[in-house]
Amino acid sequence: MFHQQLFGDEAFYWLESQNLAWSYSELPGWTAWMIRLGTEVFGNNYFGVRAVSYLGFLSVFRAVWLINQKLSQPSLSSSVLLLAIPIFVLLAMMALPDIWLVFFVVWIVVLLIQAINSDRIVNWIVLGMTIAVSINVHVRMWIWLFVAGLAFLWVYRKQSHILKPIFFITLPITLLGFAPILWFNLHNDFALFEFQFGRRHPWQFQWQNISFVFSQLLVVTPLIFLLWIKNIVEYKTKPAIVKWVFLTAILHWLVYVFLSFFADGLRTTVHWLLISYVPVLAIGYQSIGNALRKWAIVSGIIVSLGLLLTLSLNKTSGSNIQARLLDNSTGWHELSLAVTRIQKQQGVESIIADYFMTAAELAFEIENLSSIKVLPHAKNIKHGRQKQLQLMGLLLEMPRQYKDKALLIVEDSTLKLQNKGKYYTKLCTYFDSLEMLESLHIDHSKKLFHIFKINDSKQCDIPPLFYVEQKTKGKYIELSGWVAFNQFGIKQLYVKTGVEEILIVKNRLENLGVQKLYPEIVDPNYPRVGFSVKILTHQITGNSFQIKAIGNNNKSYWSQTYYLD
Repeated sequence: MFHQQLFGDEAFYWLESQNLAWSYSELPGWTAWMIRLGTEVFGNNYFGVRAVSYLGFLSVFRAVWLINQKLSQPSLSSSVLLLAIPIFVLLAMMALPDIWLVFFVVWIVVLLIQAINSDRIVNWIVLGMTIAVSINVHVRMWIWLFVAGLAFLWVYRKQSHILKPIFFITLPITLLGFAPILWFNLHNDFALFEFQFGRRHPWQFQWQNISFVFSQLLVVTPLIFLLWIKNIVEYKTKPAIVKWVFLTAILHWLVYVFLSFFADGLRTTVHWLLISYVPVLAIGYQSIGNALRKWAIVSGIIVSLGLLLTLSLNKTSGSNIQARLLDNSTGWHELSLAVTRIQKQQGVESIIADYFMTAAELAFEIENLSSIKVLPHAKNIKHGRQKQLQLMGLLLEMPRQYKDKALLIVEDSTLKLQNKGKYYTKLCTYFDSLEMLESLHIDHSKKLFHIFKINDSKQCDIPPLFYVEQKTKGKYIELSGWVAFNQFGIKQLYVKTGVEEILIVKNRLENLGVQKLYPEIVDPNYPRVGFSVKILTHQITGNSFQIKAIGNNNKSYWSQTYYLD
């Protein structure tokens, strides 16, 4: 677990932690601040980045125990139940805002119970300070606090002795938590607000996002979800503070289900509701029958352990789904070694990365932030990070004016095929030259990087474009598609699987559509760029294969890895 490479978002939060600020363009500052604290103590390594988050994760169990103790139902079962929530255990491995959302939610519950029971002014002050700090974790914390506030007003509407300290002591202190966020945004065109409430989502109703609801059964397991539902149903029979927790949870859940229909379906959203589940399951476990509780815990822990083992031990992908889960945190160290080697070979120190994730991961692995710049990219904008790169002085805003020699690193496997031709030809307009030095394929993953040298010749190298379809016919698999190679064309193709290379005999088939789709690519073989081959399924090693192409320039090129459907 301590050796797992950083996920893309973790790496960018680390990058922000090297440039401490009151807030950042896509998120408030808490996660970056805690990463900086961890790396100051333990160094710039995987453990240092995650160390404080691990402490936050462990403290959640202490908070849950305290909640149940204050409710006169202390037990270790509630803590065990948390380990049966797969998404909670998975997120605990990473330095992401989500673990801090859970941390603050459960500790706010602890402090609120303490304040109500003691009615001491100092407890209301501490509660306000904790909520103020929590505001700096994520905009999603703001939504939870708003919903929790409405639920609190309803549950305690007739108890003025509790509402008064909330309004006159806790609330004013809470609002101070927005000060660093507002200060940053006042000086930076309200970048965070523009991103989170504007460009982050399409804000158009999308029926297909109904999958968000069904995904909840997977991220917490069906039995854990049923356990949560059974707790919520018993809302009216609970003490006031438990009613508040349960009402907050169900309102928060409904708000996010509604918002999910307007969210960007390309983003990972399954974790949004974690803070709806944890408090209810932590408090309400005793009211559920032993059999359901037992099987929910057993099934949930099995899934949680399976996820941990997959991430910690299995460094390979055996399917498209596994690749999507694992590829975000694989290959970066290997890339850094290749880049460092080529820097020495070429006598070039400067690095230009294609987008924020490549830059952040390389900066962390190479430990040389000063040598890296980042190109403008749609992904930078999509994730709200182009402005932040600009503020940190890392954005190469006018690449056409950049005349120094440098290495350009492109993660080809993140590009959509229909955009690759235009993207690489655009790179040729950015720089005086684009010389392809090496392609790096990360073993057992879909990741493929191209390493170029810029401004050192007059050529413009564009890697071949690969398209592959697969059909299973009995004991055979039929592969077909096309390969277009700008300026040179392809003279031979192979299917590479394991150590075996299978010659594709039919490799000059006519395909009239490719040239229309990619007018910017000039392949001398047009329109004969298609291919087709039939292979025995058992010849495909490890459920995966690549297409190897030999160009008319006598150089070899490889596609990304494809997995059998």
